[in-house]
Amino acid sequence: GQVSVTSGSEEKIAMAIEQGATAGFNYKEEKWFKKALKEQGPFDLVIDSAGGKGFNDFIRLLKPGGKIVFYGATAGMPENLDVFRMFWNQIALVGSTMGNDAEFAQMLDFISQHQLVPPLDTVRPFNEVIAAFDSMAAGSQNGKIVLQFGV
Repeated sequence: GQVSVTSGSEEKIAMAIEQGATAGFNYKEEKWFKKALKEQGPFDLVIDSAGGKGFNDFIRLLKPGGKIVFYGATAGMPENLDVFRMFWNQIALVGSTMGNDAEFAQMLDFISQHQLVPPLDTVRPFNEVIAAFDSMAAGSQNGKIVLQFGV
């Protein structure tokens, strides 16, 4: 299948495409979802961790019967959720948490079996924890930030 990504950083979009994403779209561009629809859509599934005012854009991206799975709301609550488009197009909205212990074990087995390695930005000593959080807040990292104890 095809996988598209969104980011507010062209560098992160390029990195995702380099790692196998089909396409990427900058959500900071006005009407980015129209470009996504024209080039890649309509979509079957959107997976989101941000929520916020862009949530209705995801509803516009989906084909009838599509699904949005969300696991966070770092950008806050959506404004004026487009429930009319949701019911007309039979859009499913699914909230998700980390899962239970058995599902976590299955995820670890899957990662091990397929030898998946997440992108790594930096490995830092624990005494740089504030700088690590600052990088995350600025969105300047590309991949995971790992903190090491006892270094």
